[in-house]
Amino acid sequence: VEDPDHPRARPDMGGTIGIYQGTGPGQGVYHGGGQGTGSGDDDNRSTTRYLAELDGPYLVVYGSHHPVEGMEALDQYLSVYSNYSYPEYRYSSLWLLMGYVVQYPLNDGGPWVQEAVERILSAALGGPSVEFEAGLLIAMTALRAQVGDTVARYDLIDQARQLQDQASTLKPGREQEGSDTWARYKRMMLANAQAVGWLLGDHGLAGQVLDAALGLANSGFAGFQAPACLALAEAIRVCQPADQAAIDEALDWALRAAHNIQDPSFCARMTARVNAMRQYWWPSFSVRERFGRLADAVWLPEFASLHRIGYDYAGRNPDALTLPDWAREASTFDELARLYQRPVEDLRQLNGGEHPLNDGDEVAVPDPGFLPHLAARLAAEILATADSGLEPMEPLPWLRALVPYAVRSPTALDAVLTRLVLAQCRWNPPPDSRLADALDAVLARRPPIVLSGPESELTIRVNNLFNLPDAPY
Repeated sequence: VEDPDHPRARPDMGGTIGIYQGTGPGQGVYHGGGQGTGSGDDDNRSTTRYLAELDGPYLVVYGSHHPVEGMEALDQYLSVYSNYSYPEYRYSSLWLLMGYVVQYPLNDGGPWVQEAVERILSAALGGPSVEFEAGLLIAMTALRAQVGDTVARYDLIDQARQLQDQASTLKPGREQEGSDTWARYKRMMLANAQAVGWLLGDHGLAGQVLDAALGLANSGFAGFQAPACLALAEAIRVCQPADQAAIDEALDWALRAAHNIQDPSFCARMTARVNAMRQYWWPSFSVRERFGRLADAVWLPEFASLHRIGYDYAGRNPDALTLPDWAREASTFDELARLYQRPVEDLRQLNGGEHPLNDGDEVAVPDPGFLPHLAARLAAEILATADSGLEPMEPLPWLRALVPYAVRSPTALDAVLTRLVLAQCRWNPPPDSRLADALDAVLARRPPIVLSGPESELTIRVNNLFNLPDAPY
């Protein structure tokens, strides 16, 4: 057992491997092991691993030598994760850390392990997530403007201009400082454009805001860019329904962002969602038919994610890490269950039972987390088509009925509620500001929105030309 108080030096890196080594920022996230390869020639191969995978063994061995100090060190280590706002990576990191904790090397370590597991679970489940819930506030301002509040109308116009100015200063890529890290600016623009354009009729200003949002499509973390670009396509459909080129561009950016998520399962899941959106939900569909099938959505392919066997993730950047073979080559229901982290029985049931899968075959992937975003997509289509008269519908009751389907995602729920308020203003306008006052009172009870600042990532890029050490026990 290596002495955890004096971790071995790694001469070729000029440093040590041990607790708190390599606290970022990293270059992407993927648990691929020491032999995964990235792009580039053989002399520059690299992989990115979760810091928990590197630090976990040393934390556990340190705890076995010094139980009290080791638990304090674990608490300090977990404080990074409990404040990390990217839940998918927080869960993956802490799952790896728990795997080392349960391998505690002393037979009498049960109480220490139990306490450590409880603290890890608390950090995983108690940590924050980044959700967008500001659209409803913008819709409420639009409601006031619609009933004649000139200050509210001016505030929306001023917000539109400020958002365009801010967009011009943001950087492309996934820079933590200076980019639209969590896609908050994009989503603010979408909410503003729908209020200013669809409800208040300033289509020119709304178009400018949407153009600025499209210019930010490649700014921020890929896992937040992809759904935000899907939402951007929806907002363009609402405000500029004839601009199919802009919609297609937003959908292309969504797919490219999904391809560049580093964690294999997260990448596959988001890519499958975008592919399902593109296949089943664009460019058009019968709102009445889809709405009528919502109750049975869990077992309908058009409400599932869409995986294609042999999919090549062609939009992945040249300098991105190569996805591991088990992710790229998944070609059985058991392998897809591992990739998507879904029960294999559900995969078989949704796809007609067990059968061979060949390259190019499409597989519906059960995805309960996708349904809230489909509810938001339906809400957008209701706004886009209700005025046309091409399809009979009851927009306000249907929008209200979508709310329960969106509640699992605060971001999707905000999108549905925002569109419901805008629709109420359009088709059943209130005579005065009492509805806005009531909304004000409700929203005042919500916890304040806390904007996440730059954070260290939970990963580190390591060179594959040396072998990472085995666990020190």
